[in-house]
Amino acid sequence: YDRQAGELSTTDKDALTEAATTLRDDGFTAYVGGDALQETPGPGSGEAIGIIIALVVLAVTLGSLVAAGMPLLTAVIGVAIGLLGITTLTGFVELSSTTPALASMLGLAVGIDYALFIMARFKHEVMRGREHEEAAGIAAGTAGSAVVFAGLTVIIALVGLSVVNIRFLTEMGIAAAATVAIAVLIALTLLPALLSVAGRHVTDGHIPGLKERDPEGDASTPTQGRRWVGLVAR
Repeated sequence: YDRQAGELSTTDKDALTEAATTLRDDGFTAYVGGDALQETPGPGSGEAIGIIIALVVLAVTLGSLVAAGMPLLTAVIGVAIGLLGITTLTGFVELSSTTPALASMLGLAVGIDYALFIMARFKHEVMRGREHEEAAGIAAGTAGSAVVFAGLTVIIALVGLSVVNIRFLTEMGIAAAATVAIAVLIALTLLPALLSVAGRHVTDGHIPGLKERDPEGDASTPTQGRRWVGLVAR
């Protein structure tokens, strides 16, 4: 073909598949593949299951459903913006079908991770007696620097995929890097704003049986996390 895979019509693909079938009927081993016949994967149940598991883990970690929903909400918003940009870009250049999948997976992962940096510092400041608005500002100003450096590290690594000069690796790396950059911006701007608006709803309403440890309390008091680390270190 003298055209790109995305430019082939359904008739062309059907003709190619039929030719391979005819050869197999004649006793030959013939199969078709490549980007032309590869269907773009749609959203499946795997992503939904992953989000549900993440919600459960975050709820146990943060002790509040509202607090657990904050990282997920901001991560999903960041991924949505990133995928919107990638979809728009496909109108000008041809991208591999795996490009949005990689971008969404990395965007969701780092979006939750970076939000937890801010959330942990926010809850720490609130438990020390600061107002929610002030705690959100301090969290963004302190933990935000860690988010920036962590994001830059991931972005540089992903952009570095273009060094090998393989087109589909370059596409995936740059698209994923852009999504990570969006996740960083969301964690530094939207998340603190949501924390200020939500206020006590983030820190109150704890799940029964899950307690917040006093940041000024005795650090030697055994906790589930401390027991787990001790078990792993054995």
